[in-house]
Amino acid sequence: MKAIWNKVDRAIFTTLKMIVLLCLVLLFVILVFNVFFRFIPVLSVFSNFSMGWFDEIVELLFAWMVFSAASLLTRMNQHFRVDLIQMKLGECKWCSILELFIDVVSALFLLIFIFYSWQLTTEAVQTSPVLRLQKRWFYLCMPFNFSIMLLYTVRNLAKHLQSLTKYVYSSPN
Repeated sequence: MKAIWNKVDRAIFTTLKMIVLLCLVLLFVILVFNVFFRFIPVLSVFSNFSMGWFDEIVELLFAWMVFSAASLLTRMNQHFRVDLIQMKLGECKWCSILELFIDVVSALFLLIFIFYSWQLTTEAVQTSPVLRLQKRWFYLCMPFNFSIMLLYTVRNLAKHLQSLTKYVYSSPN
């Protein structure tokens, strides 16, 4: 089972890294392209050329990049959080209980967010003004990435449950 999970984890990790990297590179190229042609109107000789699509593509790429990067951070347990209490408690039973509580609350939040973001995605009927892309593609990054975050949160929950059992079955010191 662990070997299957490792393969799935590696595939998700690679896919998310590629999405983030692709979005970042495309954003950079499009932004440079836009700045260059805004100040040096080379393409103004073409009357049909317009940069109206620029904002729509940037919005789409930025949303996918941010939410996919958040999934990567969740996988690596590097999402921002206040860990003062865990640092003060150190390695003890109460720290494991606190970690378990944080994971349960995070999982509940993610379940709620998946539900409402999926609802938003499926009910979206708007299209972007210039490219006529359905807004569903813009919103799909939320349920997709929050589902991945939930998967990693459940993995962390299992790890914290396992670490808590070592305190339950150890000596009462």
